Amino acid sequence: SRQWRMATVSGEQSFAPNVGTPIVDRATKVLLLKDHANGEDPYEVELQKKGYEPIFIPVLRFEILHPETLPTSLSQYMANLAAMVITSSRSCESLKWALSQESVQGVREALLENFPVFGVGPKTCKALRELGFKNVQGDHTGSAAALGPVIIEFCQQCSPST
Repeated sequence: SRQWRMATVSGEQSFAPNVGTPIVDRATKVLLLKDHANGEDPYEVELQKKGYEPIFIPVLRFEILHPETLPTSLSQYMANLAAMVITSSRSCESLKWALSQESVQGVREALLENFPVFGVGPKTCKALRELGFKNVQGDHTGSAAALGPVIIEFCQQCSPST
């Protein structure tokens, strides 16, 4: 049976086989359980710079939903919404569909031009801008934990003073 030891690589601790020679001197392949990004994948670029060979294995499948309540919510509740939060670039596909629906046409331009939209990280924010949204925030975040305080601060600034 293989023995494992704690190894520190680039300041990060992880388990490595206890084979005498550090794992980073012997292994050159890195398994990534994700789809390869369209275009240049940042994981691939960084790993290859350091002499590693990334191996991508897609393990998830996504289904884009077109909930009938989404276009209705956009058109009916826009005046009462402080902002909209999009948590992934894949969510933008449903939003794109909703924006194309007849019931949204009366508010579509206002949504795209002025309505505050928050995206989790640069990839999601880029996808929102590609849909035509102009008031997008969240590029500097990469998680809900980082974006949450930004949204709360925005909402507090927009709330009428009591």
